[in-house]
Amino acid sequence: MSGTAPDGFGARLASAVRERGSQVVLGLDPDPARVPGGAEGARAFCRRAIASAGPACVAAKLQLASFERFGTPGWEAFERAAAAAADAGLLVIADAKRGDVDVTSRAYAEAFLRAPIDALTINPMLGGDAVAPFVEAAASSARGLFALVRTSNPGAAELQDLPLAA
Repeated sequence: MSGTAPDGFGARLASAVRERGSQVVLGLDPDPARVPGGAEGARAFCRRAIASAGPACVAAKLQLASFERFGTPGWEAFERAAAAAADAGLLVIADAKRGDVDVTSRAYAEAFLRAPIDALTINPMLGGDAVAPFVEAAASSARGLFALVRTSNPGAAELQDLPLAA
């Protein structure tokens, strides 16, 4: 987790916005078709992006799947990229969109507590019991959560724009 302040994630985020005069989050989604070199290429790309754009940002949001595709070396690259973002004074958000049945969400939440991140994206589509383990983990560790509410991909409208009957 970046920073050492015992404050909650919201307070740390508000402080970063004030201090940097910015609300920009640097999205890091290294694509092997555009960023060669496997896990190490992804890590190096992220370090360059953080060095270039980081000073204008308050956080870095690393797309976890972009690293997981490489297996163990990818997870190591994710941790090193997250550390580089934290070293640059950025909050670190893992864009994982996790959410599943309660037992699986508990396992994901345990992994969340071990990750070097300040916040995690979650998917609440399976209901409150799927979200509860993340809320408990975030509260116990002064970390944040971003819940998926509406997505921007074109196919999302197939479900998200369905009219609801009363």
